[in-house]
Amino acid sequence: MFSFVAALALSSHLAHAGSEIGTDKKFGIGGSTGDPYIAVTGKYWLNEKSGIVGTFGTTIVYQTLRVDYESNIVTFGKDWSFGQLPLYWHADLEVGAYTPYYGLYPRFAVGGGVGVALQFDSIPAEVFSNVGLTGGYSSFCGNSYGGAYGTGFALFCYINPIATLGGRWYF
Repeated sequence: MFSFVAALALSSHLAHAGSEIGTDKKFGIGGSTGDPYIAVTGKYWLNEKSGIVGTFGTTIVYQTLRVDYESNIVTFGKDWSFGQLPLYWHADLEVGAYTPYYGLYPRFAVGGGVGVALQFDSIPAEVFSNVGLTGGYSSFCGNSYGGAYGTGFALFCYINPIATLGGRWYF
């Protein structure tokens, strides 16, 4: 009987663990795919509605570090038994470099968009997806390889869509 009560108490504690994302569990780390193709991502919650996200990733010839500010717009499913679904907006700042075999081309970008995350109640984890636009400067835009894709050496020489899918575990 004691083991049954202990198991029940432990399972109720674990069932509540995921709902603490953003309050008691402020730091999450995980992985994502999309833009860039393969990335490590971390998030630190500043308060219950907003946080800072850092993503370091690669596409083999492009290495990037992106920092996002995310803020929840609305949260759906606060009474769902398995989790909740916050909708958020994000503003991005990105630095990176194209590293093809023929040179090194730095890139600086700003962007933003919207996303959604499924935060589980049974485990301290979330899966997320976001979309948006990013644009900025890359020296790649002004050379003979990339000149057709941009406006030369202008400060804002490209705009491209971004989409990401990933997950994080919170501590």
